[in-house]
Amino acid sequence: MPDALTPAAPAATVASALPGADLRALLAVPWRRRATIVAVTGLGVGLTALALLLATPRYTASTLVMVAAPPARVVAMDAVLAGAPADAQTVFTEAEVLHARALLHTVATAHGIYDDPEFNPALTPPGLLGTALRALPEGWDRLLLGRPLPRDPAGPEAHAAALDTFREAVAVKPVHRSRVIAVQVESERPARAAALANALAEAYLTAQLEAKFDATRRANAWLDARIAALRDEVRLAEQAVADYRAAHGLTEARGTALTSQQMAEVNSQLILAKSRRSEAEARLAAMRGARDPATAPEAIASPLVQKLKEQETAVLRRQSELAARYGDKHPRMIDVTAELDDLRRKIAAEVSAIAKGLENEVRVARAREDSLVRSLAELQGRDAREDEAAITLRELEREAEATRLMYESFLARFKETTQQQSLQEPDARIVSAAVAPVEPSFPRRLPALLVAVAASLAAGVALAFLRERLDRALRTAADVEAATGRPPLAMIPLAPRGRPVPDAVLDAPAEAAAEAVRTLRAALMVKARGAPLGVVAVTSSLPEEGKTTLALWLARAAAQAGRSAVLVDCDLRRPSVAAALGLAEGPTLVDVLAGTADLESALVADPRSALTVLPAGRAGFAALDIAEAPALADLLATLKARFEVVVVDAPPVLPVADGRLLARRADHVLFAVRWEDTPREVAAEGVRALLAAGVEPLPVVTRVDLARHARYGYGDAAGVYGRYASYYGARRG
Repeated sequence: MPDALTPAAPAATVASALPGADLRALLAVPWRRRATIVAVTGLGVGLTALALLLATPRYTASTLVMVAAPPARVVAMDAVLAGAPADAQTVFTEAEVLHARALLHTVATAHGIYDDPEFNPALTPPGLLGTALRALPEGWDRLLLGRPLPRDPAGPEAHAAALDTFREAVAVKPVHRSRVIAVQVESERPARAAALANALAEAYLTAQLEAKFDATRRANAWLDARIAALRDEVRLAEQAVADYRAAHGLTEARGTALTSQQMAEVNSQLILAKSRRSEAEARLAAMRGARDPATAPEAIASPLVQKLKEQETAVLRRQSELAARYGDKHPRMIDVTAELDDLRRKIAAEVSAIAKGLENEVRVARAREDSLVRSLAELQGRDAREDEAAITLRELEREAEATRLMYESFLARFKETTQQQSLQEPDARIVSAAVAPVEPSFPRRLPALLVAVAASLAAGVALAFLRERLDRALRTAADVEAATGRPPLAMIPLAPRGRPVPDAVLDAPAEAAAEAVRTLRAALMVKARGAPLGVVAVTSSLPEEGKTTLALWLARAAAQAGRSAVLVDCDLRRPSVAAALGLAEGPTLVDVLAGTADLESALVADPRSALTVLPAGRAGFAALDIAEAPALADLLATLKARFEVVVVDAPPVLPVADGRLLARRADHVLFAVRWEDTPREVAAEGVRALLAAGVEPLPVVTRVDLARHARYGYGDAAGVYGRYASYYGARRG
């Protein structure tokens, strides 16, 4: 067990070290401030319920529009009026178009929005604020409201205000992950809401068609003008090609230049001529190289030579036959020989003619080849010149072709737009028309009440924590320790109900108040280390903090315990002990210190206990002089030697300096802090004043309301008194 002289751990430190202490302290705040929470919640819910009862019901009708619906196109016209793509940007863009003022103005004009009191504020009877604003000079409404107050129902200000009100009643919301847009209109009349929602969707589709018709008309007009210009450009470009071709002799046959065709033909003829010339030369060389020209292929191929050769063979055969019969000189032999010579001369002449023919053929072939070579060279020169001209010609042809293709494309597009103009469809369609709602969308009473309950409850809890934060009163031992830096010695409850306050410890010794005083006395005895308590001064920061009652109860408790005790009333500016005990007038402390009375005559017995009392008397402004006078120190020393316990009711330390001087003459100084009344700053300042005087104060919490303290859920000594009062056989007060 720790020694009694060892300082106890601060209560706040011990409490904070307990598991879950911070959470319990946090949860205890709403319980302590439950009255605030209930009041704020009740007020919020009540005001909400009243507002719901007074609110005008409003109904919301919804039309569903699908954006970028696939159109039934007969003629493709994507380049002129492509359908809107079904992406998120398009859906949100079309939603903004549906909420645009121009479209809303169209619907407002068609459906009498500007003449409807629901939307036109100039048609609504003005309230108190409106009447007051209308009574102001012109221009003040703009200064106060930022805009002129509508006065003429048909004026531009009223129409602008009506359109703004209508726009606020319209909500356009894209449906998540779809191409559908919900067009919602809110009105006081269900049928009116449905009619306006459907009208807005129809106006949107009509505006789309009108926009497409206008775009088609503008495209046709532009295409018509462009086609006319392109037609002239094509004619000029083709004429330029024809003129250039004629000027440079660039003619074509079957898509190929004439010179190129001629070169191909001449080249083919040249190849053939070379072949024929080579063949003729080879035949001529063969004939000249043969031993017997008559045996050359050209001679053998000759029918005449062949016939002469046959005749020669026949003559030779007859000569051979005749030679066997006749001699060389025989006439028949001479005839045969002559015939043979004649045939051979004929053969030689024929072979010579064939050779001359071959020579002529070779000369002709060479002459033709030379002619073809010259023609080819001439054609090649002409082709080179035509190639240079063809470069410019191809440029002109390309320009003409490009202009012609553009002309044909624009002409085809013009025909498409002309045909499509009568087949236009909007890029959206209504998938669900609005119907008159049955239930109002505003106010939604149950959700509003639930939200009001939650919000009011949250506000009440927030206010409770704010009050707890701003509350500077001291209620718990932890509060006192935080303010003074010292844990309180005791927490003294209020006197039991129905009993005089001074007599509480005598008439109800088993009550919590008497037990708390005994606990305080025991704590002082521990501090005195078994010695007599000596002089115990009781003071406070300010008056009315229970110091006199504490001093009286402590003194009576000591007397009741059989100790010799004296109660000295040293509050010379506002003495109250004698009146509290009902003592008769007689010599007082002031008289004893002034020497006009002795101590024995001034001491008075308590009529209810063995306590001795020394009344104060009034000293006024001389109280400070008395407090610092040596005579008072001598008096207290005399009383300390005579009594075991000397309790001094000292004045408060902040309003006057008497209490600080008296506290310096005491062995123990009890510093009274009134429960739920003394501000933290005041208690802290009182402790600082005593410390500055060289005194160590011992805080004591007074006038603790146990019932309220217990309801607050505090777990300190006062809470223990209230919770376990029956343990001591006491009634809870």
